[in-house]
Amino acid sequence: MLLVTGTGRSGTHYTSELLKQMGYDVPHEAVGKDGAASWKHIVSGKFVYIGKNREAEIDSTGFTRILHQVRHPLKVIASMQTFSDSTWAYMAKFIELDAGLCPIRRSMQAWVRWNEFIEPKADWRFQIEELKDVFPEFCKHAGIPTVEMPKVPERAKDSRTKRYNPLTLADLVKKDARLALEVEALANRYNYKDLSSFQPTPRPEPTSWFRKIFPVT
Repeated sequence: MLLVTGTGRSGTHYTSELLKQMGYDVPHEAVGKDGAASWKHIVSGKFVYIGKNREAEIDSTGFTRILHQVRHPLKVIASMQTFSDSTWAYMAKFIELDAGLCPIRRSMQAWVRWNEFIEPKADWRFQIEELKDVFPEFCKHAGIPTVEMPKVPERAKDSRTKRYNPLTLADLVKKDARLALEVEALANRYNYKDLSSFQPTPRPEPTSWFRKIFPVT
């Protein structure tokens, strides 16, 4: 049983689609016959959908291979700002997470702490941006035969860009210099070098209905 995991917004939906195209039952944020691609399933616990009178039991047992997927931290931290209260509450059961922090600072803290939480449990780590180059190694560590990498629409990686403003390292430093240093140190260890040179893609102009649901901040 395979688990591909990372922080939320690291692109596990993309990896799920990739594996499904290869014929494997690896759903996103759920467990199939062959495994899961999910940030949640690195731990077992009760995920409560706040305000919806619904909950789900998350079971992290049974996975024999765990791959740690990472994505550029500035992209992930920017997207994390739109996490639901349910997601924040679930993460706070397992890592140090200060609910009183503003969205950017809390997202920085979550990116560092959740990745550090995954590290000792994982068998191998890869950058999603480099997946095409390391795909044979990915297949090896996933325990599946090596084939040509299927094509999956890139929008599976960036499906929420209209909902949040992009971030630079300077934005992180302005909010919390200490946390920004932690992000930069872990990013360097994951081989994301020189975050200060990162130029984010501008936020797309939202449509009228999107403005009503996700106002620009």
